[in-house]
Amino acid sequence: MDDSGASRIARESISVRHPYAVNSLPNLRVMLNGAANRDPRHFEEPDTFDPSRVNARHHIAFGRGIHTCPGAPLARAEGRVAIERLLDRTADIRLSERVHGPEGERRYRYIPTYILRGLTNLNVEFTLAEEPAR
Repeated sequence: MDDSGASRIARESISVRHPYAVNSLPNLRVMLNGAANRDPRHFEEPDTFDPSRVNARHHIAFGRGIHTCPGAPLARAEGRVAIERLLDRTADIRLSERVHGPEGERRYRYIPTYILRGLTNLNVEFTLAEEPAR
């Protein structure tokens, strides 16, 4: 079991909202949030990172309804600015073959949790863009 605090196991069966239920062991049911954003019934090519897809905002990374993260707009803005600055300053960004292996044989390590799917690290290499003449 992971010790990140993200996992929860019910000690006794409880009814959440019919017909949904949370069951204790041995009838363990696990909700996999990380799989929700990769549903091929909802996202075309779910394994492809495409922030410009038509329904990109339908992901559940920042929660939904009353459980929406209040910092979501700030996180989106910070992410956009960081990526724009990175792209402005680089001519090429690539995954490190030394760490992750060659294309088609990539190796990654994931955080050991059932709740979210996250890499322990992602090593990249880049070529700096040439500075424009002043």
